[in-house]
Amino acid sequence: CTDYRSYAYPCETYDPCDPGSMSYDPSLCADPTPAPDPKNPCRNRIVCAGVIVNCECLLPQDWYEDKDDDNFSSIIVKRYGFVTQVYPYKQTVLGPDCDDNKANVQIINSCGECAVEPANGKCPCKTSAADLKAMFSSLTDAKATQLADVLNKHMGSYGIDTKEKLQHFLAQVKKETENLTKFTEDVEHYKLTSVSKPTHHFYKYFFPTKSQVKNSSYLKNISDLVIPGSPYLDAKKLSNIVYDDRNLIRGRDYLIGNTQDGDGYNFRGGGALHLTGRENYTDFNTYYNSLPGVTPHDFTKNPELIHNNTDNLGIIAGMWYFMTKVLKPIKNFQTRATSSDSNEQKKLNDKVSEKVQGGTGTAGDRLKNLELVEQKIKCN
Repeated sequence: CTDYRSYAYPCETYDPCDPGSMSYDPSLCADPTPAPDPKNPCRNRIVCAGVIVNCECLLPQDWYEDKDDDNFSSIIVKRYGFVTQVYPYKQTVLGPDCDDNKANVQIINSCGECAVEPANGKCPCKTSAADLKAMFSSLTDAKATQLADVLNKHMGSYGIDTKEKLQHFLAQVKKETENLTKFTEDVEHYKLTSVSKPTHHFYKYFFPTKSQVKNSSYLKNISDLVIPGSPYLDAKKLSNIVYDDRNLIRGRDYLIGNTQDGDGYNFRGGGALHLTGRENYTDFNTYYNSLPGVTPHDFTKNPELIHNNTDNLGIIAGMWYFMTKVLKPIKNFQTRATSSDSNEQKKLNDKVSEKVQGGTGTAGDRLKNLELVEQKIKCN
């Protein structure tokens, strides 16, 4: 580093004549005349790595910043002097880049997005705050805008790319969250009188028939769960009985990965489709943290992030569940969803409801929701 003009990387990191250098430090200049000026770094003498060398008045040059190294860039930076071409700087590129973080995306596609062209040639469905507010009466203008933004930004990545898929998703969300008012399963308001009825879905855990398997360690007297002075059952105790895979009364076809004490309550239904069970939280955790550019979270240690984050993570968790548990396993979903046969539409709704709810007990309500969604929610 004895002659500035022949001086090259890695000495560049000590270059006081280049404000773009990662370790640029004006204090490295010795006897600067005039005082250091970032806009015109003219120096009579400088010290480069301890060696005094000459520094000429140098004009800034345009360099392209290419973070994804695909030889496309729209970001121009000023660099001074005889600097070298080192990542992420390049003197020439092939063309502009709408997203310098995606190597396979350079231009705005036909759908108006900085993304690859859709494989089927159709642009993803987009919804609006106005449509959502018409569907969900609980939404304020601000909340409707937030929900539309989250859906439009993410739903294509989760396979919800047609009007019909969006409509089925929102119909289920409306039922699961009680019109977007409850993003956590309401296990706090189960009454002794309700659960004690043979028609209740938790009845079997406390009043099993002879043909059902009994497990003495989990079979409890339901009156022991009553909160003193309250008509309600203890939410944690109830959840940890009915949602525990180790409870043999629980159907073996409905195991959800709850094998540790406290899992039933900790991993109770959360998010837009009430994600339930340690297994689902773990799988979503793995998928979400594999996405580029996201802030990592551990939903197995902090399930409340899904329960309470109603504007973003709760919606995304619901879309992930819809993609993995509904769209992927149900064959010919789009063909069936666009069928003119009303009986076929009902069968599809029943199938979707079964995947989301674990049964078809409320499929009728969800079908009514779907009919309402079809009137209110359109693609823009």
